[in-house]
Amino acid sequence: MPFLNNRPPKRPTGAPQSMRSRVPELADYLSDRGVTLVRLEYWGGEERGCAEVIFLARADGSPYHIRNPERWMQLKAAFVAILNARQPDWANGNGSTGDFRWDIKTDSLQHSHYTLGESGNPRVTYHGVEEIF
Repeated sequence: MPFLNNRPPKRPTGAPQSMRSRVPELADYLSDRGVTLVRLEYWGGEERGCAEVIFLARADGSPYHIRNPERWMQLKAAFVAILNARQPDWANGNGSTGDFRWDIKTDSLQHSHYTLGESGNPRVTYHGVEEIF
């Protein structure tokens, strides 16, 4: 997408550039329980979005289940806030889907967002942690 005056949008200065700095309490909570990977999948359509598939894994690949509903909602809300900032109409677009992968040990975030183009062909957009807002 071309930018006005061929300039990319400016990022806010002084914004934290890592997931840990954005959600430190949540990062500590997960790290303390041995979680090293968080993956959230989402999809949109018919003006509703769904972000319910969340997988948490320990270093050995075994799953971890958050039993605290407040922490679960905090985790979901953190990713939905990022998604809303990056793709404001994600819930409205049929064929809109994607996933986040947060490596807690390295504090890296990968986000792949897919949409259907006008011809019905899928398009993908990749984001890293520095592009949250």
